[in-house]
Amino acid sequence: MSRAGSIANSVIIPRLTEVFGVVTATWISTAVGLMLSSSCATAIIIMDTAVSEKSKLVLNYKDTLRRLPHVFWLLSVICVSTYGCLGPFNNSAQRFLASRYYKGDQSAAGLAVRFYYLLFSVKQADLT
Repeated sequence: MSRAGSIANSVIIPRLTEVFGVVTATWISTAVGLMLSSSCATAIIIMDTAVSEKSKLVLNYKDTLRRLPHVFWLLSVICVSTYGCLGPFNNSAQRFLASRYYKGDQSAAGLAVRFYYLLFSVKQADLT
């Protein structure tokens, strides 16, 4: 599912940049990401509260987070670091492709970059 978001980002951001400019397109994409993340977190909290009310359990989120093993936190840092590096690299690759092969057309380069995400998602599905 995260790959679908990356594909959408590669296609939509250049179009937003053409219409609104780089700064506004960045803020729009940030706001969309925050809204989706917040709504998912809210849904999880609501479902968790409903389950805890049925089973009469008292949940303490801080204790729950402390009980997670160190491997979880290490993998979390690796994932965040990877996406923090991979996303900007792919956006730079998109600009490079646009200037070198697509005569400055960011939308066409975004369509080309999406194949990387599609191939990676298929390979990732094979691993699971």
